[in-house]
Amino acid sequence: MLAERQRLSRDLHDTLAQGFTSVIAQLSAAELVLRGPASDSDASASKNGRLDNSSSDRAALAAPYLAQAQAVSRASLTEIRRLVLALRPSALADGPLPAALDRVVHEWSALHGVTASFESTNVPELAQDAEVTLLRATQEGLSNVARHASASNVSVRLSHVDDLVLLEIDDDGVGIPEQTSQPERGLGIAGMRERAAALGGRVIVESYGGNGTSLTVALPFATAVAASQRQELA
Repeated sequence: MLAERQRLSRDLHDTLAQGFTSVIAQLSAAELVLRGPASDSDASASKNGRLDNSSSDRAALAAPYLAQAQAVSRASLTEIRRLVLALRPSALADGPLPAALDRVVHEWSALHGVTASFESTNVPELAQDAEVTLLRATQEGLSNVARHASASNVSVRLSHVDDLVLLEIDDDGVGIPEQTSQPERGLGIAGMRERAAALGGRVIVESYGGNGTSLTVALPFATAVAASQRQELA
């Protein structure tokens, strides 16, 4: 994590910080041109007719600085997008969330030799934060099954029901022992709860006394769905 933070710090310094410094310099130069001659010699030249001090000529002189500022701003925006994508989980880089979850489930099944299925129904495009939250919840939930459940079958479902986006992970394992009064106190579940709460959602863990465990992540539709989709579905 420290190495990644240092890398991001270097990227921000070498790209965005330098880019914004250049934009400020170009805009400052344009401001000087638009306000008037930058030196006494320029003012003298203007009086002798060698420099037209009209608004149109000032705009023409400022145009190259403004064009450069615009070009650097566009390049910096590209860098911002690149950095954001670099922070996006690799599983989400090549497609929508349902496809990513399907891959995660089937790779987990092959790795652990446990039958697992994935189903997605009626789920529109989700906001990036919601996608990351549900992806991480799936990974953590399956990891818990592998460590503790001794399950033979696992089902993972992603659905949109009423005003909620739901992720449900059910297994037929041994369940959570009765003496474990706080099954959610592990760091994995705690992190899952924190991610869900940040979006106004919640995590529910239910155990059936030797007949498996159910994990549900419920996110409000209003915060989970991408803005473009909310407008189309409104």
